[in-house]
Amino acid sequence: MSSLSTKSGNLEFDEASQKELAKFLEGENSKMRLQQSIHTFTDLCWDKCVTKISNKIDRVKRLEETRNKL
Repeated sequence: MSSLSTKSGNLEFDEASQKELAKFLEGENSKMRLQQSIHTFTDLCWDKCVTKISNKIDRVKRLEETRNKL
């Protein structure tokens, strides 16, 4: 169980609470680093692989127009 006390308006945690908080923050920092890596790789892959979005959309439009004419 965690223990919290205040002295002079500052929060002070007991040793078990400090360890629990440190473990939580370490986990959150790991999640943040993973999300940053995913974001970086997504940007890299997007820029490398997706060069002409409009061409594919144009082909789909032309195909639909051709189908409508038939």
